[in-house]
Amino acid sequence: MALHFVLGGSGRGKSYYVNHMMSEMAAKEPERQFIMLVPEQFTMQTQREMVSISPQKGIMNIDVQSFVRLAYRIFGETGSGNLPVLDDMGKTMILRKVLSQKEDSLKYFGRNIHKKGYISEIKSFLSELLQYGVDEEKLSKMIDASQGHPVLQRKLSDMKQAYQGFLEYLQEHYI
Repeated sequence: MALHFVLGGSGRGKSYYVNHMMSEMAAKEPERQFIMLVPEQFTMQTQREMVSISPQKGIMNIDVQSFVRLAYRIFGETGSGNLPVLDDMGKTMILRKVLSQKEDSLKYFGRNIHKKGYISEIKSFLSELLQYGVDEEKLSKMIDASQGHPVLQRKLSDMKQAYQGFLEYLQEHYI
């Protein structure tokens, strides 16, 4: 099936259209498995609607999934399900451990890592680096580009050390 965009304002029947289209497709192809991806808060509601729409009053080949449940399903099917998923508190604890081990070599962060909320701020910054695909090479380029700004250069150097240590720790332990 090709990608379809169903656009329109609130209350214009987008969900109605998609649910009925999915129900028709599932009835025509009972041997095929369909996945409906919906926000977490709408999984039960969508399942109920799909059951009520279905001529058989049941949905055997339509699986209503949220993003999180789909991720767990994929991890389970690919064999990655045996590694724990890391939440924000876990990231903070790992980062605290990594930074404590590197405390003496951190030029800027070293004396501040014990302050309340500091590790959390570093974790947020590292999360953004990961989210936007900034790797160690790009971070090194940023450090080189900040030659005229010594404070920024020290912060970025410390961030690179934190980034390296964090990734090294995560490599074998977590998803």
